Amino acid sequence: MCLTVSETQQVQIQIQAQFTQSELKLLRHILACYPAHCPYDLLYASFYGGKPTERNLTIARQRLQEAIACDVWDEEMQPIRNVLSRTLCKLKSFGLDICSVLEVGYLLVILHHPLKRPVHRPLKRPAARD
Repeated sequence: MCLTVSETQQVQIQIQAQFTQSELKLLRHILACYPAHCPYDLLYASFYGGKPTERNLTIARQRLQEAIACDVWDEEMQPIRNVLSRTLCKLKSFGLDICSVLEVGYLLVILHHPLKRPVHRPLKRPAARD
């Protein structure tokens, strides 16, 4: 994935990151769902089933419901969270974030324009009182 800018006729790569196949499987769906959230079952089906066909989505929903019923949700979602964590580290340089939406899925958030870093100004301390 790369960000290119063309101010003239030349295109320059400004930011670039390489993603693994596992990262791309998840990222592709999170980007496609933007600005809405990407549901857990879609990510789960893509991660474990390959393509999110209707059959794979149904299986994913069943497995996730069983995980909730058996109180093993965290264990079931841990591999996906691990991959998203690595993906997030790479996305930060593009000014993007992935936020978890409790009991719903994940949401892509734009933090800032990647080429215009936010300016952090030091806090002014209040004047000392006499």
